[in-house]
Amino acid sequence: MRGGWRSRIPLVATLVATLARPRVLMSYNADMSATATVQIASLLVTRPGYRSGRPCLRGTGITVHSVAAAHLLGATTEQMCASNPDLDPSLFHAALAHYFANRAQVEAELDADRCEGERLAVLFPDGITDENFTEA
Repeated sequence: MRGGWRSRIPLVATLVATLARPRVLMSYNADMSATATVQIASLLVTRPGYRSGRPCLRGTGITVHSVAAAHLLGATTEQMCASNPDLDPSLFHAALAHYFANRAQVEAELDADRCEGERLAVLFPDGITDENFTEA
């Protein structure tokens, strides 16, 4: 093999940098004006150790799970957008698309969160305070 693995390091670095960019595709209208197409996956981000590694709306700390929970409680996308007027509505639609595509997993994690909340409510009926924080 010519050059060995070291010759491929720049190629790998380029590939990693390319994959890290938000996905925007350019298409052209009939009048040749450009239109950007945003890839849905670029609207959600996941970072290990942040929000338990759960996907969040890009640029926020709002998890897909929070959007899914609001949806399950009857909130509409329009209501979520009205509560967050500074955010693009496409973020909430992407979160719901992720939820519907991964419904079993997201609902199982929401159920585990509910159970943990109930467990903590029994242990700390007056809430978690500085004094009992280490016990949680």
